[in-house]
Amino acid sequence: RDELKPALIIAQRLARLVLKYANGIPTFGGSISANELRQAILKKNSVAGLSFLVEFCWNRGIAVIHVRPDRLPKESKKFQGIAMYIEETPVIVLGSASDSPPWLAFHLAHEMGHIMLEHVSQGGQPLVDSQIDDVDEDKSERAADTYAMEVLTGQPTPELSMDGNPSGLKVAKAAKIYGDSNAIDPGTVALIYARTTKRWPVAQNALKFLVRNRGAHKILHDSLFTYLETADLPESSARFLFSLLEHK
Repeated sequence: RDELKPALIIAQRLARLVLKYANGIPTFGGSISANELRQAILKKNSVAGLSFLVEFCWNRGIAVIHVRPDRLPKESKKFQGIAMYIEETPVIVLGSASDSPPWLAFHLAHEMGHIMLEHVSQGGQPLVDSQIDDVDEDKSERAADTYAMEVLTGQPTPELSMDGNPSGLKVAKAAKIYGDSNAIDPGTVALIYARTTKRWPVAQNALKFLVRNRGAHKILHDSLFTYLETADLPESSARFLFSLLEHK
């Protein structure tokens, strides 16, 4: 935790600044189960993808911010996700360098799990995940993983494999068919395949074929700036905010 402290301090300052100058964020709607969350998204959308998860969060009173990890202090250990409360508002800060929407969808759903399962609370300590993708024996981390998987796929512990050693293109085609049939983002299907088989490079190629390897940071950035009134920001605050949020 000491190694993460500089990055955490910056994330907390940024979250307070965002909430101070944001307009139209509703009061937090309270905790719901993973299945309830998934069904709420699928009522309006075909899959529980990143853009729809972000929209759900803001509409339910959860602020979502993405920080560029290369702008955090070099002496600080980096984080992939933070779940916390600023006063009465839950806030998720994502810090992954990955620009893949399915990757960030999992990270976001994991942090949503921490909030919905009440692993964080008003007045309590932030929960910082330095490496969401690693297996963690901590009970709350396993619970957040299960919550995320159920939101994204409808199953708490999905596993997928294919005969032989298929190419990235073949995995992409199969992921598209499976995803369309089960209301799952094909990119998420490819990542589940990789997690099951440990064939990560093949899954990364599949994401490229599916055009699910980029665009996540823009989705997160654009959603934030629909609420943030940057014209009201003091110059020093604007410099601090844009130095962390600017996307390529």
